[in-house]
Amino acid sequence: MRIRSFLACSAAAVAVLAGSSVAQAAMSTDVTPGGFSLDISNYLTPVQFESDGTVYGVHPMDMAALPPSGSGTYEILGKSSTAFTTITPGACASAGFPGGWCNTAHAIAASAFGWDFHVGGAGVIIGMVDTGIDLNHAEFAGRVLPGHCVTSSVNPCTSADDILGGDDAVFPGAADATHGTHTAGIAAGANVGIAYQASILPVKVCGSNADSCIGVDDGIVWASQHGASVISVSIGGPILAASDITAFQTAVSNGALIVVAAGNSGNKDPASGFLSGAALEDGVRGSMIVVGATGCNGPNPNIPANCSNGGKGAIASFSQEPSTRCEVHGGARYCLKDYFVVAPGVDIWSSVGNGPAATSLYGYLSGTSMATPFVSGVAAVIKGMWPTLTSSQIASIIFQTADDVGAAGVDPVYGRGAVDITKALGPAGATIVANHSFSVGGSNSVVAGMTPGSTTTSTLSSLGASNATASLVSGALSVAVRNSTVLKSAVVVDSFGRTFHADLTQSTYNPGLDFSNYFMAQGFNTVSPFAVAMQGPLGNFEASGYAVDTVTPRLLSGQLRTTDHSEYAVRDLELSAPIVPGVELNAGYNLDLSGRFNGYDLQASSAYDGLFLSGSALNSPYASFTSGGDFVGTTVAVADNLHIHLGESMLQAQHGEYVVPVFSYLTQVEGPGQNISQRTAQSSLASADWDFASWGGLGITASNTNEQNGLLGGVNSGALAMASNANTSAVGLSGRVGFGDGWVTTVSYSEGITQLDLRSTSLISSADTLHSRSYGLAVAKHGLFGDNDSLGVAVSRPVQIYAGGVGITAATSVDDNGNLVTSSEHVSLASQTPETDFEMGYVTSFFNGALSLQANAAYQMNLAGQAGTNSLAVLSRAKINF
Repeated sequence: MRIRSFLACSAAAVAVLAGSSVAQAAMSTDVTPGGFSLDISNYLTPVQFESDGTVYGVHPMDMAALPPSGSGTYEILGKSSTAFTTITPGACASAGFPGGWCNTAHAIAASAFGWDFHVGGAGVIIGMVDTGIDLNHAEFAGRVLPGHCVTSSVNPCTSADDILGGDDAVFPGAADATHGTHTAGIAAGANVGIAYQASILPVKVCGSNADSCIGVDDGIVWASQHGASVISVSIGGPILAASDITAFQTAVSNGALIVVAAGNSGNKDPASGFLSGAALEDGVRGSMIVVGATGCNGPNPNIPANCSNGGKGAIASFSQEPSTRCEVHGGARYCLKDYFVVAPGVDIWSSVGNGPAATSLYGYLSGTSMATPFVSGVAAVIKGMWPTLTSSQIASIIFQTADDVGAAGVDPVYGRGAVDITKALGPAGATIVANHSFSVGGSNSVVAGMTPGSTTTSTLSSLGASNATASLVSGALSVAVRNSTVLKSAVVVDSFGRTFHADLTQSTYNPGLDFSNYFMAQGFNTVSPFAVAMQGPLGNFEASGYAVDTVTPRLLSGQLRTTDHSEYAVRDLELSAPIVPGVELNAGYNLDLSGRFNGYDLQASSAYDGLFLSGSALNSPYASFTSGGDFVGTTVAVADNLHIHLGESMLQAQHGEYVVPVFSYLTQVEGPGQNISQRTAQSSLASADWDFASWGGLGITASNTNEQNGLLGGVNSGALAMASNANTSAVGLSGRVGFGDGWVTTVSYSEGITQLDLRSTSLISSADTLHSRSYGLAVAKHGLFGDNDSLGVAVSRPVQIYAGGVGITAATSVDDNGNLVTSSEHVSLASQTPETDFEMGYVTSFFNGALSLQANAAYQMNLAGQAGTNSLAVLSRAKINF
């Protein structure tokens, strides 16, 4: 028998509140058979923050986007309230909410992680191995099971409450008084905790007013023998003995998940023997979660900010870290950081004891003791939702869905990252949208015959279309996805066999004209245009483009950098050189093809410079499907007024590093680039320019484009990646006429036919031949008010499908017997309200070009063919030339 140093909790314990009859919140617990509903779009653009600005967990690459306070809403319990009231973050004090209600585990889960509490761990038993709990506290009413007391010299177990795992101490009392009541509130308090429907099994192994615990091993084993599937241990010790490991192995073999505190010594490596060291041992490994604490600048004025690294949401200065501790077992190397997570642990407001009195008290405590039951509560909610999951499977879900808040990947400070309850209750690992038959082992269970957590992507993909949580589409396919009834409630399955209902019709993005990228990034970019011309024996060799130097400040990189980051690139590099008389070689890199391949495109004429933001329909839209790629071709002068262009262009997938937080629509929607099936395309191009008169000419363009993960220039990814290839053959005609007196007009019409080579696992089960078109008219007047101004107006319709559709097949529900129900439909890709774009622009200059002004406006009606979805873009610029 030995005495342990007590409790992973700091000594700061203040601000006791006598709460008035705290009642349990009214929450919905309805779930659909086989899982619960989720909006798949939530997995694309989450940005999450706590009410006072303390960042407890953010998704990768969103750090730079966090404002000092939130703009969303979350749930918070008010004084004497019987239901949750929705208020804006930061409004706790002004709304009259008592004490630290904004910093309960419940409020943090809602505000920092977007949790909605639709399930609460019903049917799950959480073993709280601690000082015991206040059996009379309103937070636990009706959910406390008869517990146990381990008798020792520091814990005599003499009172009737003690014997049942109770604690009659009054907070604050001694430094660690009512510690167990506080941790139990975080794990399972009705109003302050996470698993508000779980049962609590209190196991008293520590003296109420003594800084010591004896019999922790016995308490853990007892809890596992009496139904606890999650055991929360906010206790540390000076050494890790063989008896500790044996006890943990016994508890794991009994089916329990053990959640232990990392400790509060603040040293980088908990190698001095804290219980967390057992996480690497055979028979325990994978079924123990070690928890560190994060957070600073909490609402309690009596506890100073105690964060390391100088940042909000950083690991607390008192918290142990996994560091580089690794061990070899059975010839394999295991590292503590792989079994380590972090959770809120500073100034946590939770239940505290008031002895035999009926009044329920609340107070602050800080420590890894507070972070540990937060994770225990998350584990209990997962177990309650999917009771057949094992302890190691629940731990794996928590590890895989943690937010990466430190260095990229698993790191020696934050381990796996911040535990995110919303992500943990969503699909984890490999995911599919089901479109083949299978069954689940009962309501809210897992797919029959699957081994949760070990199912490979290839095995899972046999049940449906892969990468469900990376599903998104833009452009023409958006019409079918938005109008689909099958995709409105599709069944998603993750690698643990858990089933969900997802609204895939929300997985579209069509933001309209997006030049936020330019404006947000220009402060970080240095753009240097260049042009070179040399005389050769056959004519001029010419090269032009832009050299771009992007400097990302270290604090805005979305990663934890110690220095600013520079990246260099070349854009719109265009080369031309004569090879024989009348024949010219052309090449390009990162090249925008608009206006470069057809001499009668809008952008090919200086008459329209600065007048239009897009005008895509008047810029050979089908030939521009590979814009941003590489080009090689040739120009042949058949006659002085007739030129033929031939070429090949290729757009490769781009997985560039997240550099500048520009927040353009693609940056927002993509998240980590490797999760998105990025579009690639290859085009064969031919065109001819005929200058039939000094006042006009014609251009004709033909193209054949093969797209992967895309259709007609749009993106389709994940389970919505409909085809292995989309092959489009198109022809376009454009003409320009000058009417004199500064008037010039361009008209354009293009038509395409697309054939789809469907994926064998696609949700798209059939496809028609797709017919699309694009057309527009632009008029410009030079010299409207003077010699140096121009006005332009354009009306156009970008590429749109006008005939053809696809068949969609996906599972939409699970019946009462657990069998999958599959539905099919045919959806037209032709919109009844095709997009129409109206654009206007004006440019002028003064003082011999020393001052230039530009103003543009564009109105996109029925954006991407979605009726009633409109977009307005306005731009004004001034330039002074020295």
